[in-house]
Amino acid sequence: MQVKRIFQLNNPDRKYGGDRKSGEYQKPDAGFWYDAIVARSGWGRSVLEEAAKIGKKIDAEAADLLWGSLVADNQRELVALIEYGPDLQRAIAEKIAADEAKTVAQAAALVAGAPEVAPEPMPVEKQVGQITKVLEKISDDAKRAWVEVLREEGWY
Repeated sequence: MQVKRIFQLNNPDRKYGGDRKSGEYQKPDAGFWYDAIVARSGWGRSVLEEAAKIGKKIDAEAADLLWGSLVADNQRELVALIEYGPDLQRAIAEKIAADEAKTVAQAAALVAGAPEVAPEPMPVEKQVGQITKVLEKISDDAKRAWVEVLREEGWY
C-alpha cells in the first residue's frame, strides 16, 4: 500500500490505472498481422500456433542435434519432445541423432533406462486385408500392372 500511495503522490494525474482510452495508449490490433501471416504461409492457424509453441519451448542445443532428422520435420514428435525439460530434451535428441532411436518415445525410454520395446508387428491377416481393400478400388489394368511389378521384383 505504501508504494501505491507514493505513486499517487508523484503522479496525481493518473487515476484508476491510467489513460487507456485515448488513441495514443491503444495497443495495435495483432489479429490483422497474425491473419496476414496465416494467409501468406498457407498453413492453418493451429499449425502456426503449434510451431510457435515448439519454437518457444524447444532447447536450442536439442534443436541443433535434431537438424536434418526425420523428427525435426515431424510436428507431432516435436510436440512430444517439448513436454520434457531442457536437459532431457538434449539427452533425447542425442539418442535420435546417434540413430539409437527413431521416435521421441523410443529415445525417452532409452534415456530412462527402460528396455527398448519393439512395436508389435502388424498381423499378416491385417496386412492382407489392407492390400485387398486397395486392390478392390483399382482397375483391372492396374491390378495386372501390379502383378507384373511383383514378378519383376521376384515376389511372385
